[in-house]
Amino acid sequence: MPEDIEQVEQVEQVEGGATTDQVMEAQQAQEQAMIDSIAAQAPEPQKPYTYKTVKRLSDAMEAFVEAASPEVDYPEYMIPEGQDQVQGKLPPEVFVNYVKIVAFLSTMEEAQKYNLIKPEDLLSDTVIGVAAQTFNKLMGDKKLLTALAEGEEEEVEATPEEVVVEDPTGEYSEEDRQLMEMK
Repeated sequence: MPEDIEQVEQVEQVEGGATTDQVMEAQQAQEQAMIDSIAAQAPEPQKPYTYKTVKRLSDAMEAFVEAASPEVDYPEYMIPEGQDQVQGKLPPEVFVNYVKIVAFLSTMEEAQKYNLIKPEDLLSDTVIGVAAQTFNKLMGDKKLLTALAEGEEEEVEATPEEVVVEDPTGEYSEEDRQLMEMK
């Protein structure tokens, strides 16, 4: 059996000698570094946030993502038992998701009419409450939700499996062609 594993690892090697597992680990490490970097940028609150308000924002974001893209699995934020206030910055699982969603929405023309609160302005419970209300308004915007759904359909239409890379020059080796077909 160990010989089979070695053969699989040899088959899984990609350009540069790295295995697909190593490439995936490197990608995950890079993604985690990006998440950590975003989380570190969370502003210090003027006074401690209440978990109730943070949960309200997280729930509003979750409901918006569910309405916009039901197949996306949005992580539920849980309030730590016995605690009323957040000590320090917003929890990373809330702040990072907020940054990602707002960054994406800021690229959409349909969302420009909403006053999306900048992540660095989330300094108080009041501002977090306004951000949660904004997500509730976004959920009611059928044009925006339709545009998001259409964007997903376009994305699905151009999946990597369907993309065919042609070799007009004839410079690809047989190995290169096999690697392209595996993707």
